[in-house]
Amino acid sequence: MKKEIMAVGLADLTKYARIVDAVGSEKAVDFLLNAFKIAGDSIIKYGCRIRKYIGDSILFTSEDPFKAVSAADEIVKSRLPEINSLSSEFSAAVATGETILAKIGHPSYLTDDVMGNSVNTAFRMAGFNSGINVLMDENTYNMVKDKITASEEIKTKFKGMEKEIKVYRLIGVKRAG
Repeated sequence: MKKEIMAVGLADLTKYARIVDAVGSEKAVDFLLNAFKIAGDSIIKYGCRIRKYIGDSILFTSEDPFKAVSAADEIVKSRLPEINSLSSEFSAAVATGETILAKIGHPSYLTDDVMGNSVNTAFRMAGFNSGINVLMDENTYNMVKDKITASEEIKTKFKGMEKEIKVYRLIGVKRAG
């Protein structure tokens, strides 16, 4: 078990259930694999690490919050191919804080996992994200605010969490040069 301060990103595919209903599971899985390839390429490009896939979502981490926000921004802006005239995009959330890296599971099947409040916050923000946006918690925002443009979206209390948090919506990443 290892504790680290990390940015935790979650990219969630929108409208995936409609795609499954329209084209069936096999074609939907092919679509999902392609979407994960596109998102994964962005995650790797920015030096982040893919941690796991959860349904139609991909969880990733970085020791550098700016790299996580940049990867999330590129993922959200990526164009996914249509399938049977249906489109889907990613929304994303990034939260930064103490995380625990550990092997979790039954002794016969342990898997590497990442846990902590930043993981929970990223999941809650992703569920709160109503559009094709990147949302950030206040910790992430404070660490990257000189390199991005953002708006304060809302101060809210998520289910199962004690404190209210400020959620910021990424408007853009400032590129060097």
